[in-house]
Amino acid sequence: MTSTRITPRQLFITLTATAALVLPGMTTAAAESAKTSCLDKFQDHIEAAVTGPATPGFIPNREATICGHTASLTDFEAIHQTGIDQGLTFNQAIQDYADQDAFVELANGLKQRYPDEYAGAEYVPGGTSWIAFRGQAPASVDIPSHLDVDVIAERGFSEAELNEQLETQFDVMTDLAEVDGGMGFIDITAGSVHMELQPADGFSTEQTEQAVVDATATRLRTATVPVDVDVIATDAGAPQQGSLRGGGNLIRAGGVDHCSTAFGVRGGTLNGLLTAYHCSTGWDSTPPTHRSLDYEFWRGDGVEATLYFVEANEPDVSGFGGEVAWYGSADRPSSSWFNVTDSTFMSASGTAEVVLGQSVQFYGQTTGRSSSTVMLPSTCIQYRGYPTFCSMALAEDYISGGGDSGGAWFTGETALGVHSGYWSHGGASRSAFSKIEPALEYLDLTLLTS
Repeated sequence: MTSTRITPRQLFITLTATAALVLPGMTTAAAESAKTSCLDKFQDHIEAAVTGPATPGFIPNREATICGHTASLTDFEAIHQTGIDQGLTFNQAIQDYADQDAFVELANGLKQRYPDEYAGAEYVPGGTSWIAFRGQAPASVDIPSHLDVDVIAERGFSEAELNEQLETQFDVMTDLAEVDGGMGFIDITAGSVHMELQPADGFSTEQTEQAVVDATATRLRTATVPVDVDVIATDAGAPQQGSLRGGGNLIRAGGVDHCSTAFGVRGGTLNGLLTAYHCSTGWDSTPPTHRSLDYEFWRGDGVEATLYFVEANEPDVSGFGGEVAWYGSADRPSSSWFNVTDSTFMSASGTAEVVLGQSVQFYGQTTGRSSSTVMLPSTCIQYRGYPTFCSMALAEDYISGGGDSGGAWFTGETALGVHSGYWSHGGASRSAFSKIEPALEYLDLTLLTS
């Protein structure tokens, strides 16, 4: 039997049809048998891996061949979760995972290579994805042959330009006495910046709107990109509270489940764990209210160690770095491991920027494992009573709850972000997270990797 090799960051894939895959023309019974066969094989491999005597529960980066496709077990685990959440067949889930992985790497590479010209990208599963540029597109864009991608030139704006306007204008608006919290985001399709602001107590929507106009009229007239402001009258969002590894449970004084952890990090000679900024604070306070937090691998397992506050993002004018903090242990080392379900964990292999439309996974101690897609890849958020935080992203769905704050956002073994809370946008609540790369840069940390 011929097998297809799928590895992280692969830029080409050729799928091989076998009798174990769901193929056009199959009877319902045959299709169900094929899906069951592939699922059984996946579960057999995972069960054999996580029940091994060396490290129970750990999913290793070890190759396996399932239904004619060869990949690491960590990739198969992500493929399996994507298939479940999106209702895809095994074959469709493999194709989508490989295509998305290749597209995200392509987009991130172009963003790093052409930071002043890159104007955003969107992954469209099963359709035509796109990558755009402010002016002329580079002549050297090498698109993998299995991807359907449009390269768009002459957009007239860059993603960096949109982010600069977002961070500058949002900070001015949320500093007004009439404003108490809000979210700002960029629309990379339209090339515009949008603000959703909450009136402070004692001020009407109309009074807040007028205050924003009075304070920013000149700024908005001279802005290099369109800036739209909308004042919303409801409390639209909030942070979510409830060897060492990411995905663990944090417990505050009195034995109260408090927050989750994301990933193992190193700052200088000290190892520790990333979590959310507000996990180190009380409401309407500055860190560190919680100078120490007890830690356990999974909720209810028993305290493994006490972690001590090291540093939290103290947002400057730009809010760069996201809503993050980290805790260290004086006597217990941290590792690259992070929980991905209530009984299994992986080893982080690196970081990546998120892309519009990308499938992402999440694990928190309250809701466990779930997934969504990236709706807004670049936002600023100010929860009521908190500073402004930028370098954040909004998911399509509300897949989190109290106690999930600080949890891990990821795809396969790649770290993507640290869970923050939720924000109401477009008529529905959406989970929000701080992007991992700006968080590490701001706190001067290194992600622990395998």
